[in-house]
Amino acid sequence: MSIRIKALTLGPVATNAYLVGDTTTGDAVVIDPVDEAERLYQTARESGWTIRLILATHAHFDHVLASKGLKALTGAPYEHEKAGG
Repeated sequence: MSIRIKALTLGPVATNAYLVGDTTTGDAVVIDPVDEAERLYQTARESGWTIRLILATHAHFDHVLASKGLKALTGAPYEHEKAGG
């Protein structure tokens, strides 16, 4: 297994979104899908990765704007940290 991380600064307040991909399996996770679902999706595809999971570290708008669009594009489940753990 070899892991690669790609950071993209996106959205109205320039927040970081992360693509974490396994170069062996081609599976990837998106962390904090800030904005621009199509750009996140295309970046993963260009890397040879398939997004299998979408995660948000918290539910502020600047960390979740692309979650619905990414879920529609990939079918990947979306999970986020809820208040109180």
